[in-house]
Amino acid sequence: MQSTESENQDQNLKNIERKIKWSIRLAILLIVGVISSYFLNFHGEIDSDHGTWGTFGDFVGGTLNPVLAAFAFYWLTSSIRLQLQELRDTRDVLKETSDHQQAIAVLEKQNVSTQQEILKLQRENLDKQIQSAKEQQKQIAIQNFENIFFELLKTKNDVIQDITYEYNRNSFNSRLGKEIVKLRGKEAISRHIIDFKTKFKGTWKEYYEDELVDSFSPYFRVCYQIVRLIDNNDALKDGNDDENGYSYKQKQYFDIFKATLQQFELESLFFNGLSGFNKYKKIIEKYGLFEPLIIDVNKVGLINLITQYAYMYNENAFCDNDYFSIYFEDIGKISCDLDFNVINTINDILLKSGVFSYFYPDEITRVLGFRGASFSDLEVLILKVIEDKNTFINERECEILKSDSAEFEKRTRDQVMSIKREIEFLKDTDYMKAVYALVQYRISYDSYRNFLKI
Repeated sequence: MQSTESENQDQNLKNIERKIKWSIRLAILLIVGVISSYFLNFHGEIDSDHGTWGTFGDFVGGTLNPVLAAFAFYWLTSSIRLQLQELRDTRDVLKETSDHQQAIAVLEKQNVSTQQEILKLQRENLDKQIQSAKEQQKQIAIQNFENIFFELLKTKNDVIQDITYEYNRNSFNSRLGKEIVKLRGKEAISRHIIDFKTKFKGTWKEYYEDELVDSFSPYFRVCYQIVRLIDNNDALKDGNDDENGYSYKQKQYFDIFKATLQQFELESLFFNGLSGFNKYKKIIEKYGLFEPLIIDVNKVGLINLITQYAYMYNENAFCDNDYFSIYFEDIGKISCDLDFNVINTINDILLKSGVFSYFYPDEITRVLGFRGASFSDLEVLILKVIEDKNTFINERECEILKSDSAEFEKRTRDQVMSIKREIEFLKDTDYMKAVYALVQYRISYDSYRNFLKI
């Protein structure tokens, strides 16, 4: 279209040039014709008279001026019309240029927007590639972790077979009438734990150093490596840790490890965790290793109970174990501000009243216990004791009224005051709840108080 307009403009210019040439020629012809006409009519003579020249000038001017003026007017109007056309074309060109510039600006804006979209898509694609690479790396890291994790579980099963337990039993096939029986693996672990809980009168550390250090130490080290591997592996952490500070995957693998442990293994890890391995103990508490642990408070024949030491762990170590929830609720009522002498006095009162009694789990060690399984059972027995003591007081006071002996009255009143103090002790709920927990779970008050002060 622009090419056609340019051709039309060129054609118009050529037409104007052609008209100009014809106008010049016509003007020249007119001038020559007028002068020739004058000389022809006046015989070609040149007069020296000024008047004649004036007449000649009037003739030429009168003849040519209107024609030349018409030519001038025509070309003036043509020039103006041409200028107007040029102005109109210039305005159109300027408008077209402006529109073109606006169109270019719009296109540039669209181009910028397109480039931004491309950059955004490239950035998103790059982010996806980075995320994909991270996920791939994480997956590789998890695979590497699983290889080590399951290899350690296999190693744990292997080292268990190195744990042994030997004992003598009667045999008719032996010349001496006895033979040595050697147990291995989990059966050996269970027999060691049973011996510690039913026969050994020292601490676990002493029993471990005397009987277990050679065969059990590799087992405990492998278990520690497993839990530390789970806790320290960054690939298992997803940033969405729960309130206990571990991720879903960490708990998942820890539960796999926990599922491989039988009851006596859990008990061996329980006692071993109290032997000064604080890092190990914190990981155990963090992931709730002892959730499946069976409480042994009602088991007979035991010298060392789990409940005697369970307070040394954080309650989280037992996770959702309902029995240990009750345990921690009960021992939470043992205050460190209680008077040890008052506790002993209450124990003596209840012993004399038959509420408490001594029994011998191994026929040698004396342990304090009571008839009942809950604090409510103890409260019922205590109310009966208080009732009996009040009855006794009433009887003594009646005897005082009937007696004329000052010495008898003084001795009886002292006895009554002593029994009233005993009743006050028995009515003190804080002391009674503490006494119940200490006796029920066989906890040493001194040890408990010292532990809480550390």
